[in-house]
Amino acid sequence: MRKKLGTTLIALSILVLAAGTTWAWWGSAYCLGWGYGPAWSQAPVNSQAWAKFQRDTLELRQKLAAKNQELATLYAQPQPDQARIASVNQEIAGLRAELIKKAGEAGLPAGGYGYGWPG
Repeated sequence: MRKKLGTTLIALSILVLAAGTTWAWWGSAYCLGWGYGPAWSQAPVNSQAWAKFQRDTLELRQKLAAKNQELATLYAQPQPDQARIASVNQEIAGLRAELIKKAGEAGLPAGGYGYGWPG
């Protein structure tokens, strides 16, 4: 009985270690690049074109961040105003489309905004 219990505990320990290692690896993928934001291609980019794009779109990206914050604030209200939420969502979609358009004009490989792969 004691030998069987020891074997079971060893097998369970190995299983927990293997699961923990897998979980840590999978979780690190989420921390290194998953999530909402620019889902740009991993193709090589001209650093000067990228820097110019960043300068030219600073105001647009700030507006987008402000609208995202406004949306979060609207959702946090006890009685969220659904009409205003829909309006802000449309504004955010317009800002994202404009940002993607500007990236294309700058010759950057834009994948758009959304949930992207880690990279």
